Amino acid sequence: MFDVYLPIAVLAPALNYFIPASLSGAAQATIFYMVFAVTLIGRPVGAVFFGHVADRLGRRRTTLVSAGGFGIVTLLIAALPGYDAWGAGAIGALVVLRLLDGIFIGGEYTAANPLAMEYSPKEKRGFYAALIHIGYPAALVCISLLAALMLKVAPGGSAHSAYAIWGWRIPFVIGALLAGALFVYYYRLVPESELWRSANKATAPLNQLFSGADLRRLGQLFVVMTGAWLTLNATVGALPGVINTILGVKSSGVNTGILIGAVIAAAVYPLIGQLSQKFGRRPTITAIGILSLLPACALYYVLVAAAYRNPVGLVVLVALIELLSLPIWAVHTPYLAESFRTGIRSSGYGVSYSLAAILPGL
Repeated sequence: MFDVYLPIAVLAPALNYFIPASLSGAAQATIFYMVFAVTLIGRPVGAVFFGHVADRLGRRRTTLVSAGGFGIVTLLIAALPGYDAWGAGAIGALVVLRLLDGIFIGGEYTAANPLAMEYSPKEKRGFYAALIHIGYPAALVCISLLAALMLKVAPGGSAHSAYAIWGWRIPFVIGALLAGALFVYYYRLVPESELWRSANKATAPLNQLFSGADLRRLGQLFVVMTGAWLTLNATVGALPGVINTILGVKSSGVNTGILIGAVIAAAVYPLIGQLSQKFGRRPTITAIGILSLLPACALYYVLVAAAYRNPVGLVVLVALIELLSLPIWAVHTPYLAESFRTGIRSSGYGVSYSLAAILPGL
């Protein structure tokens, strides 16, 4: 998730390093969102491809390839020259590498999360899955603070500023090192899933996934995850822009609220995982949906209508909206993994999780 957030938090202040200064603001914004969007496109591609590989050849091997892949790609991005050296080729290379990055990222969780669930005792899956997904808010907090620190150490501004030339590269190198650490950990300490080893291997996992009862189940999960991605993008992704463009208010207060909400969410996720273990995944997800539908939407309206007049209220409302909207991310992994039999579990998990991200992302 650290790698996923890199272009949002780190590349935006350095985008002028890759493009000519003569471009209009609208063109620059389009290029920035293209860099973000190609990762969204790459992740379902990776989920489909690596899901098939994980079901046929194993979860561990697929995780190693995908984690090593996005580690290398992230390191290559950190070494990219700018527009002055490569011209339009600089932004072209960045887009291609982020597409590859998205493909490998889509493969990593498609293999690693089902493996984790297959090794988890049934009575602890909810708790362990919630621990995994503390990575979402933790990565957001870490990378936001790191980007702010780098901008202090290496101020941004022009294409020749310290941040544009070298400051943004440091977080990318750190992301590559994190991927390398994951690779080493899996290579040395993580065995293959015994459940997968003993299961009947599907000769064509995707064919089975897109037929009969599995297809109907996939469609239902696609709806659930589309809602999950939509609430995520409406809060963490779009809210700063909504406040800035519609209300003309600087988004620093929104960012502070998002970070506070993320810190609290990291502490609350294990509790939500335990609740899903006690009461079931579907009742827990239903309750989360009601929270998103009613109080979160009402607070969102209050936020847009009036909160900009009160900076403290702005921060509090954003944090509350995030906490009410995002608990689905503490529950979805066991829900998806338990929905498919072992022979098609990685394919089902990856496709239902990643394919649903495209429409809300766009």
